[in-house]
Amino acid sequence: MNKYGARRTWSNLCDREFVSKAEARRGEELRYLELAGEITDLEYQPSWVLCGDKGHKTRYSADFKYVQQGETIVEDVKGMMTEAARVRMNWLWQLYGIEVKIVKRGDSR
Repeated sequence: MNKYGARRTWSNLCDREFVSKAEARRGEELRYLELAGEITDLEYQPSWVLCGDKGHKTRYSADFKYVQQGETIVEDVKGMMTEAARVRMNWLWQLYGIEVKIVKRGDSR
C-alpha cells in the first residue's frame, strides 16, 4: 500500500496491474466502452516529456488517453491532488495544449 492508501489491483479485462482500485475500475469502464465502440485508441499510462535531455527528463504520465467522438481525452484518476500533480498538469497544458480530465476516486462518468 502506498502513502495515500492505494492498493495495486490486477484487472483480467485489461490484462494489467493498476496502482489503485479506483484506477482499475476506471480502466475497466473505459475498456468496456472501447469494446462497445463508444471510444477508440485507448492507451494506458501515456507519457509526455516536460523538459530535460538524454540524461534527465521530467515527464508527466496520465492514467488514460482515448478518442471519443473525434476528441482526444486525457484522464487521471485522483484520490488526492498533490501540488506536484497540479504543476505538471499545468506544464503539460502550457507545452502541448493538453488538458487533463480529473476523475475522482469513486466517481464514474
